[in-house]
Amino acid sequence: MTGFWQDRGDGHFWVGELTLGPDAIERLTTARSLTLTQVRIPSDFYASLPGLIEVEIDGGSATDVVRVRQATQLKRLAILRATALADIDWLAELRALESLALFSLPKIEVMPSLAELTRLRFIQLGQMIRLYDLAGVAQAPALEELRFTQRLGVTAESMKPFVGHPTLARFGWSWDEGVPAARARAVLDALPLPRPDWEAGDVGAHVTFRDAD
Repeated sequence: MTGFWQDRGDGHFWVGELTLGPDAIERLTTARSLTLTQVRIPSDFYASLPGLIEVEIDGGSATDVVRVRQATQLKRLAILRATALADIDWLAELRALESLALFSLPKIEVMPSLAELTRLRFIQLGQMIRLYDLAGVAQAPALEELRFTQRLGVTAESMKPFVGHPTLARFGWSWDEGVPAARARAVLDALPLPRPDWEAGDVGAHVTFRDAD
């Protein structure tokens, strides 16, 4: 695949298959929304872009993905297909987050505590086949909507921490194949809330992973 750089207007840039240097930071000084697909970045990349409020990372090394922790002002974050990423405890540092979506992080088994993310209202988790412990997600005090997509390692037991959550209003699981129907039904029954509007996006991000593969 040939590297590309697209300015989509209104401060949204999409960059793919490139290694970025200091000159890229200069080109992105107006960026508010950034989509990075298999991109290598400098160590101070996010710290140099204080205007960013939305980032989608698709692939890339664990080192490059983790650098997004510098962007403590982010409101919306999506991470897809970061197959080498084994530690996401640093998500708790992103205290301005309102929306978080994680897809295809196969090494993650336990979600970190999100108790300090007092603005977080939307979480979508998908294709995380080893993920079974969601107690940290249930600690997000303002969570309103929880979505599952495709295969997860969760069971009905995983949902117990969400029972009685003071703000959680919608929960659902969308899948095509590979999810045992009996287990999925047990998970849904364990947290009997109204289902999400799957045709709508999240609380503001331009991405949703319902159809990701």
